Amino acid sequence: MTVRSINGPAACASTVAKLDPSITVAKTGENTLLLNLPRNIEEIDKATEDKSLLSRISRFFA
Repeated sequence: MTVRSINGPAACASTVAKLDPSITVAKTGENTLLLNLPRNIEEIDKATEDKSLLSRISRFFA
C-alpha cells in the first residue's frame, strides 16, 4: 500500500481516494483530510514504512 499526497479541493481528493485504495493525505487550504486509512495500526505501519536504501542499512545495523 502506498501513501498519496494531494494539494487541492476536498471534492477532488475524495474522488481520487474513491478511485484508488491508497492512503490519501489531502491538504485543502487550512484543512488536512486523511482518506482510506486502514483500521488496523499494523497495516498503517506497513503502508508508511520507509523503504529507502539508507533506511534498510540502518535497520540492518540496529
